[in-house]
Amino acid sequence: MDNFKENYFLINELAKSQGISRELLHFYDRKGLFSPCIISDNGYRYYALLQFFELQIISGLRKIDISLPVIKNYLERKEYMLLLKILGKRKGEIISEIEKLTRQKETIEKITCELLLIDNIKLKTLEISNEKEEFLILSKKFDRHSSVKKNYETFFDYQNLVNKSSCNISMNFGLIVDRTLFLTETKPQAKRMFLIDKGTPLMSETCIIKAAGLYLTLYLKGKKKETASLARKLFKEYVKTNHLEIISDIYVYTIQNYWTTSNEEYYIFKYSAQIKKLVFV
Repeated sequence: MDNFKENYFLINELAKSQGISRELLHFYDRKGLFSPCIISDNGYRYYALLQFFELQIISGLRKIDISLPVIKNYLERKEYMLLLKILGKRKGEIISEIEKLTRQKETIEKITCELLLIDNIKLKTLEISNEKEEFLILSKKFDRHSSVKKNYETFFDYQNLVNKSSCNISMNFGLIVDRTLFLTETKPQAKRMFLIDKGTPLMSETCIIKAAGLYLTLYLKGKKKETASLARKLFKEYVKTNHLEIISDIYVYTIQNYWTTSNEEYYIFKYSAQIKKLVFV
């Protein structure tokens, strides 16, 4: 009997040699991947000494997340070209995963920066600044005569578009309001939604370039309709007093919205419009 034991590993001995649990060896057996060569009448499991090397292959491939079916197939017809193929495919999967994780990391960093800026925003202060051009991903046009539900559907379509874009997710989408309607109507409706694409621009009918230049900006806190009314009043007064002209549509950025507060009174909007100095002859 002692000579018999010298030629076999018990399950605990084999598990310890690979730093794995005996439960994992039972699992491999149930999956038909790795089984003892002898099971005694009293239930003891015996593994041949050479099975140590087979288990080493399994453990090594599992460390790099090779699936059990692929490992089983490899063990049935081991050859170096097949192993190269398996490793090459796994390498490609890892590269794709790294790229995905990198994009997620960049998204987290971008959102974190946006959140940290909220406390430093100057509310109700009109400022003129030079802004760089931006690539904006656009939604379909809103229909002024459509139902609220229909416009929500436009919003959902837009979210699907954003999810497929290079900019991934963002908490802060924006609205484009027609310049004339903004300055003349009491409750102007946005004509499109937009999101800033800070990745590789799509450059299609869904993407436009917001021109670089001088912009008049204003940050306001509160519900959208209320802030829009105040923004219109302050914009009109400012451009008249300072002999300026608004030459673009109005870009309304949502700085703080439903992502970060449940109370619409705490929403923060940035109103921005390109301007030029009036020249009197």
